[in-house]
Amino acid sequence: MILIILDTILSMIQGKCIDNKNKVLQSSLLENFSDLIKLNENTIVTRQSKIVNKDFKDVGWYIMNEGYLSPDQLLKIKNFCFEITEHLVENDTLGINRKKLVRTLDFDSLVLNMNTIF
Repeated sequence: MILIILDTILSMIQGKCIDNKNKVLQSSLLENFSDLIKLNENTIVTRQSKIVNKDFKDVGWYIMNEGYLSPDQLLKIKNFCFEITEHLVENDTLGINRKKLVRTLDFDSLVLNMNTIF
């Protein structure tokens, strides 16, 4: 379910959809992305998954698999986070969206994730 929601958000902000991008930037979605990016999918365990799932439920998202989040699910969710972030700065000629991202996202976690991937 969460992947469908993130895919829908991604579809709605691609290109020059300035109003849609502004709505996403005004929401708490980026703060949630920052929390997700900090999670390490290689060390996720059952207890930690339940905590993550509770956090998702607190913001109105539902995770399948009886309340557990698998490492593969977390990787897919992180991928959507990065794609959505990328599209939020697309066509940002004034740099307003980039400033919001810099203030919100934890770039140490971004670098750590990129080092893990590459």
